[in-house]
Amino acid sequence: MIFFTAAGKKHTLQFKKLSEYNEDKEELIKLVASWAKKAWGYLHQDDKKFYQKDIHKKQEQIYVATFYGQPVAMFGLFEKGFDPFRIGDDDALPPADDEIGSLGDAELKAVYFDYVFVEERLRGLGFARQLLEKAKALAIELDADLIYLDTLNPKLNNMYIKLGAKVICEGQYLENPTDVLSIKL
Repeated sequence: MIFFTAAGKKHTLQFKKLSEYNEDKEELIKLVASWAKKAWGYLHQDDKKFYQKDIHKKQEQIYVATFYGQPVAMFGLFEKGFDPFRIGDDDALPPADDEIGSLGDAELKAVYFDYVFVEERLRGLGFARQLLEKAKALAIELDADLIYLDTLNPKLNNMYIKLGAKVICEGQYLENPTDVLSIKL
């Protein structure tokens, strides 16, 4: 008996800005907000509609990935300032490190990689890699020097490190400790 599998086949995602959807956009916003709530809902328990409002507001920077026409993943890419070494301390200087800039190069153009989510039943198919590769391509179009992100779950760090990230410092999100990672472009 012969079995056929798609194990060797690359599962390719298609990407589109959430703001570019016309048909069923409100339903898609609800779906994307439900993904965010499922992943990070514990952070905003006091505001039941936080993610729906936030996703709606940020739909120009949020990308939805589809697989055979079905939404399966998302990420957000936001242009932000990046200087983790000057958090309340004007005398702090960044270390000389090629990954994040030298002492004379504290002004980096960075994009923030956020709202990264892949449907749980589809994890392990290489979709996270595709999300990051798309984010890198978009960041290069924006003339960014690097991508940075926070992880609330240290178990995710290894995945990002395998994809080229480097842990550069600790951060904080709503009083929760994070690891800040950067990816040089």
